[in-house]
Amino acid sequence: MVSLEAYSLEMTSPLHLGGVGIGMEESAETVPSDTLFSAICWGLREAEGAGWLQELLDSFHGSEPPFLISSTFPWAGGIRFLSRPMLPIPSPKDGGREGGSSAAPGKLLKRVAFVSEEIFARWIAGEELELQEGSILPDGLWLSPAESGQLPEHLARLPAEERRLWHDEEPVARVALDRVSARSALYHVGETRFSPQCGLWFAVRWNEPDWRDPFEAALSCLAEAGIGGERSSGRGRFRWERGETPRLPAPSRGMAVTLSLYHPTSEEVAAGHLDDALYRLLTRRGWVGSPEGQGWRGRPVRMLAEGSVLDARARGDLVDVTPVGFTSHPVYRYGMAFLVTATGGHDG
Repeated sequence: MVSLEAYSLEMTSPLHLGGVGIGMEESAETVPSDTLFSAICWGLREAEGAGWLQELLDSFHGSEPPFLISSTFPWAGGIRFLSRPMLPIPSPKDGGREGGSSAAPGKLLKRVAFVSEEIFARWIAGEELELQEGSILPDGLWLSPAESGQLPEHLARLPAEERRLWHDEEPVARVALDRVSARSALYHVGETRFSPQCGLWFAVRWNEPDWRDPFEAALSCLAEAGIGGERSSGRGRFRWERGETPRLPAPSRGMAVTLSLYHPTSEEVAAGHLDDALYRLLTRRGWVGSPEGQGWRGRPVRMLAEGSVLDARARGDLVDVTPVGFTSHPVYRYGMAFLVTATGGHDG
C-alpha cells in the first residue's frame, strides 16, 4: 500500500550547506534529495547497523523501492512551500491592477523560487493564478493573501518585504592546521539560521511502510548529529515530527512535476521520457560520507532540478559515483524522481 507522509524539521542550530558555485563563505537554505538520502543512509548505519543499510541499498536496485523522498522545502507556521513548477503559469493576470505591483507578471515570476502548497496544487491543475507584488516574500516565496494569516505571529505583523524565514549569518572564522607543517590557515564558513516557527520539511511516499521505523530511527540519529557541513561544530541539528499529509497526487499518466532531483537512466532517455520535458540541469558532487571513505570525493553527475516537468513514467536510479581507486564499497547518489501529477498539462 502506497502512503504519503510529511516530516517537518525545526532547526535548533544554524545550517551550513554547500553547492556548485557556493564556497565555504556561503550556505544554501534547503537540503536536496540526494544529500538527504545520503544523510539518512548514514543515520541508518549508525542507528541499526551496516546490515540494514546494505538491505536498503539492495532494495533500491529492485523493481520497486521501499520509499521515495522529496527534497526539503521551507515551512513557516501553518504554511509549507514547494519548488516552483517549470510549467507556464496558468492565465496570469496583470499584477498592476487593484493595488498590485506595476511590474509585469513575467518579471515577478522570475523572483519566485518556492510556492505554497495551495498555489502549487492550483498551478499543476491549470487553475488561474494572479501574481502580485505583495504575495512574494523575500527569498522568492509566493503565497496567497489568505495564507498570510497562517504565518507565525512575529512574521505576520511585519511588512511583506521583511518577512524572512531565514537569515544568512555573517561568515564565522575557522582555523585549519596543516598536518605536516602545523601551519595555520584562516577561512570563513557561512551559515543559515531559520526564524522561530520556521524550518524545512520533506515528503515520503511509502511503498513498504515497514521501513518507517528504521527510517525514523535514522532521522532521530541524524537530528542529534546534524545535517550538512560543519556538524562537528554543532551545525545542522534539528527536531523532527510527522506533519499533516501533503496534498500531492501520485503520478498516473501524462506529465508530472518532480519534487526531488532526478537522474534519468539511459533506458528512460531512449524511451523518450525527456522528449517533452521542461527542466533545468544541475551538476551534483560531494564527499563520501562513510567511515571508510573519509577524504574521498565522489564522481560528479548531472541531474534534473526540482520542479522539472517529466513523463509520469520516469523513475530514475541510484547513480554509482564511486571514486576511482576507492574499493571499500560502492558509493551511490540518489536520483529517484518524486513525481506529482500535473493535470493542467503543457504544450510541450
